[in-house]
Amino acid sequence: KHSENPGNPGFFWFLDATFSYLKHPTIIRKRLKSSIIMKKLFLILVVLATVGCTTDDVTPQEYTLEILPIRTVIDMPQTVNYNDSYVVNYTYYLPTNCHTFSDLYYLTEGTERTVAVISRRINPGGDVICEDLPYEEIQGSFTFHVLNNTGTYIFKFWQGLNEFGQDEYLVYEIPIE
Repeated sequence: KHSENPGNPGFFWFLDATFSYLKHPTIIRKRLKSSIIMKKLFLILVVLATVGCTTDDVTPQEYTLEILPIRTVIDMPQTVNYNDSYVVNYTYYLPTNCHTFSDLYYLTEGTERTVAVISRRINPGGDVICEDLPYEEIQGSFTFHVLNNTGTYIFKFWQGLNEFGQDEYLVYEIPIE
């Protein structure tokens, strides 16, 4: 018998033979050699990744984000129904040829929604010259899904700053029926 446990001699003999085999000097050398090769490969990958990520050719930020006012709101519903969706159309304009539409600023606080346009403005300099554009309204839209079954939604469309530097809004109060 290879084990002192008479109930299952084969199992303990198998474990003893496996650990003895793994402790053999030839096996240990092979495992160490494999470990050293893996460490060298890892080091080479780290060096390549570091060299590939140099910041010498990175240009400074070429654009900034600006909030643009909503000029008009088209087709705003007078009332809304629970679980229905509504498309709200609005207009805005881009002040220069360096501005492009980036996203819609849509802030939700309870039943209040604040809406404005986020534009991407290319920073002038070098070959970039920003020129004022003629006033031309651009139409955008978003879909509003009614999640509340009672109350009133308040939509505040940002109109810009007044002469005192305070935000002005076009406000719609939409009851839920």
